[in-house]
Amino acid sequence: MSATESRNRTEPEPLELGLLGPLRLRRGGVALPPPRTAKGRALLALLAGAERALPREHLMALLWESAPPEKASGSLRVALSDLRRALGDRLEADRSHLRLRTRAGDRIDLRLLVDWEAGRLEDPAALAQALAVEGELLEGLEFAGAPELDAWLTAERRRWAELRARAALDQAEVMQADGDLAGAERLLRRGLRLAPEREDARRRLMRLLARQGRFDEALAQHEAGRRALETELGLLPEPATTALRERILAARSRPPASAPPATSTAFVGRESELIRLDAWLRQPDKRLLSLLGPGGVGKTRLAIELAERNRDRFLDGVCYVELDRLEPGAPIEPELARALRVGSSSAEPRQQVLQAIGERELLLVLDNYEHLMGQVELCASLLAGAPRLRILVTSREALGLPGEQRLRLSGLSLPEAAGQAADAERHDAAALFVAAARRIRPDFDPRTESPALGELCRQLEGLPLALELAAAWLEVADCRGIVETIALDARRLEAVGSGFPARHSSIEAVFEGSWRLLMPAERLALARLGVFRGGFDGPAAQSVAGLDLGLLRSLARKSLIDRQPEGRYRMHALLRQLAEARLAEQPALEQAVRDRHAEHYLALWSDQGARLFGSDARIAAERLAPELDNALSAWRRALSTGRFELLEASLEAWLRFFRLRGPYAQALVLFEAAAKALAQDATADVGRGPRDRLPLARRRLLGRLQGYRAYLLSRSGQGDRAARLAAESLALAGPIADAPALAFGHWVVGILALNEGRLEAAEQAFRIGLEAGRQAAHVELQAENRWQLAVLAYYRDDLDGFESAAGALLERCQALDLRHLEGRLRESLASVLSRRGNQSGARAHLAAAHTISEAMDDRLGAINVLGSLAELALHAGELDRATALVTDALVQSLDIGAEESAVVMRWGLATIQLAGGQIASAEAGLQTCHAAAVAGGYRYWEACTATSMAQAARMRGDGPAAEAHLARARPLWDAIGHAWGKAFAWLELGWLALAAAELDRAADALARAARHAREAKDPIRGLQVQLALGRLDLARGQAVDARRRLEAAGDDAVRLGAGLLVVACREALVDCARASE
Repeated sequence: MSATESRNRTEPEPLELGLLGPLRLRRGGVALPPPRTAKGRALLALLAGAERALPREHLMALLWESAPPEKASGSLRVALSDLRRALGDRLEADRSHLRLRTRAGDRIDLRLLVDWEAGRLEDPAALAQALAVEGELLEGLEFAGAPELDAWLTAERRRWAELRARAALDQAEVMQADGDLAGAERLLRRGLRLAPEREDARRRLMRLLARQGRFDEALAQHEAGRRALETELGLLPEPATTALRERILAARSRPPASAPPATSTAFVGRESELIRLDAWLRQPDKRLLSLLGPGGVGKTRLAIELAERNRDRFLDGVCYVELDRLEPGAPIEPELARALRVGSSSAEPRQQVLQAIGERELLLVLDNYEHLMGQVELCASLLAGAPRLRILVTSREALGLPGEQRLRLSGLSLPEAAGQAADAERHDAAALFVAAARRIRPDFDPRTESPALGELCRQLEGLPLALELAAAWLEVADCRGIVETIALDARRLEAVGSGFPARHSSIEAVFEGSWRLLMPAERLALARLGVFRGGFDGPAAQSVAGLDLGLLRSLARKSLIDRQPEGRYRMHALLRQLAEARLAEQPALEQAVRDRHAEHYLALWSDQGARLFGSDARIAAERLAPELDNALSAWRRALSTGRFELLEASLEAWLRFFRLRGPYAQALVLFEAAAKALAQDATADVGRGPRDRLPLARRRLLGRLQGYRAYLLSRSGQGDRAARLAAESLALAGPIADAPALAFGHWVVGILALNEGRLEAAEQAFRIGLEAGRQAAHVELQAENRWQLAVLAYYRDDLDGFESAAGALLERCQALDLRHLEGRLRESLASVLSRRGNQSGARAHLAAAHTISEAMDDRLGAINVLGSLAELALHAGELDRATALVTDALVQSLDIGAEESAVVMRWGLATIQLAGGQIASAEAGLQTCHAAAVAGGYRYWEACTATSMAQAARMRGDGPAAEAHLARARPLWDAIGHAWGKAFAWLELGWLALAAAELDRAADALARAARHAREAKDPIRGLQVQLALGRLDLARGQAVDARRRLEAAGDDAVRLGAGLLVVACREALVDCARASE
């Protein structure tokens, strides 16, 4: 069978069947002969128009009514045989029923109409094509001498014609709503040909023509319908039809109203807003639409675009009124009258406008209403007096009228992250900037401006006017220069040239327009809100700025602040800058508000930070995360004003926050600035060092800061700096007996010693830290030091001791609600259980650790869990899953700046790649990993990477390079004294000797590896050694011994769930079998 034949059997060719008009039958685009008899064609129509299977008896009674049953049955069989040639297996037949089953891609006009009537039409275009065909059902078919069949055919033709007419009119409405006026007109005309008595359809066609300005054609339709009704039915048109004719005559005679201003640039973005507004315009009861938002957000441009797109929806079109030319309080009616082209009259102005609108079907656009809020009742009067009027308002403040539909605009969509300018035009904000930029510089290429373009869009929060003004600066600066200029002073964002109206000539002009409309209390409130960063909540507004909910609501109503779904408020960054500048005009007030801001947020940080390591961690983190920008600003304020007591009170909370979430670099910047400020604050005192000159409280704060910096540096791969700062922290804390700082500092010193493989020094530091924690009654620091003492047992291969200590500490942490440490303990216990071959126990601990990290939003804990899960997947031979897990962990490690974790994950990824034979990728990763381990002082991981580099070199056949790597690794393992690592190195040396056919050397190395694996209580490492020994037996020609050893190792590997080892043992057994042949 050819490929084409096979495809045709599995993918049936589409069927096209037209029974309305001339019969059309095609399959796969090829015309087929129709049924040969009239009754065969009738049978085809019956099956095509039926959703369900039809009884044979019903079909025979209808088509062969006068024939005996046997003859009727035979005639039906002949007709079916004829149909099968065209329909194939789509014609389903059993003893009692017949059915035409359709498939995807088929087009059967009767079935399309049935689907439309049932509300499940999936292909409107196909239905439109079917409706366009002229002619009746089974055109040309007659049943001479069969009156019953002829009556049936007449009734069917009438039924399908009525259905076609209804479908045509319905689809015309859909097309008109979608803006396809030509298609809508075609279907309306088709519907009228099928049902000329439908006056509602004729009125729709008249309105469609008139709304396009084709008044004479619309009136001609009325006349044609009137004549047809009078001639054929002796009736007059319905009153609604006559009334529509009068409205069309009036519209034809009136001068056009003021149109929206022409635009010279393409419209960008706002598609979702246009869809929503269009949906509103389709609903007759939605008569007042308000586009709301701050100045420069694009309300006017969107209103113009909406009006232009919907001009043909209204018989009398669109009337556009620019209200910004009016002074506050000036009457609107004269401006309305001018826009409506109303002549002079003695009537009262409002009545004159109402009379001019009257019965008009009109969209009235009132642009920039915010300074005329005292006249909102005008809109209510117009809507009450003009039943077909729709009003679209743009304003910074809602009108507050009943039935008002409000759409609040914000900035255009933004590039998600820096560096996305290569495809920047996918995002509306960047697309608008690029379009404006190319009017200034036609050769502007967004790719050359990455990532500054994305940063600029985010800095301006997608505000259209700001983007346009910023683009104008490309004459004198690039995107990076514009970003830096705006960051310093938003007031520099002003028009270059005269292409902008005065109210939009600068961001400050926009702000000034809003400022003028505010009451004194609102101005003061807005200025105070300028101190916030990244938003604020109601309690903060009350505590810091003295605002009650009434003032917040007033500012939100005027589009100066925006209430978010979660209840927070935010102000556009540019408006915030300008509000802050107004606050700076009142220095005493500014100082007081900034001080209250610092006090509020650092108190919040201290209060919520105390909960970050417990069961309420997620609640606390969700409370703090949105306030990070405010808290950072508060920290800087306290630092600049010497409010060090605020810093000390919140310091531990800051460390907890960054330990869990990162990024460590941000925490280091924060703490370093504080440490420098404290050092500079020292007063002169002859004979004493700078640190000794500090008052006691500040000395205590500096000591803790240096300890925290040391910890973060140790996690960030900067071991030397960490050691210096840890020593300085202890030197500051010791003389003043600051027990918490001593407990923390010794804990950090112990971690650094542990990283370097100095286990005795680490133990001494942890024990001192534990005692200091007891003196401070600081249960958290006691637990941290106890945990590290347990980890020491692990490094000394005392797995029983580790499990005992970790288990006891786990219970203690659960009792003390130290959830973060519980998660770390479970991850470590999982590692030990996995090393001992208890994979199910390891998975149980990791599942619990994962739950904890998720509940706490603990990113570092999540990284650890991912790495351990990757290790389990590797042992099970699930390399793809292991790769995905460790890659995720590596990305997150780099994201928060946890260099030590990144080293671990890079080594894990390289290990997986080696298992999969990806030697080049593994070696590249190991080189990076090894360099980072050396630089960070991570001696254990330095030894791991050196050993793995030896493995990679061996696998690519470079024995000398492998020997060199092992020469570096083995002394490191000896210095650390870790039996697991020694077994790792000796095993690799054994494989290397085996590859070089140095069998005695291999035997010695593997014996040492086996001994160290036993010391490490690591059954999987032991099985790896047994695999190597089996290969050694095979190399010595001892196939029987090899098979026995490998079978035992394979069985144990199966028991331990070590999939990789199972496969390796089986491969070796195959080689044994070959050697025995």
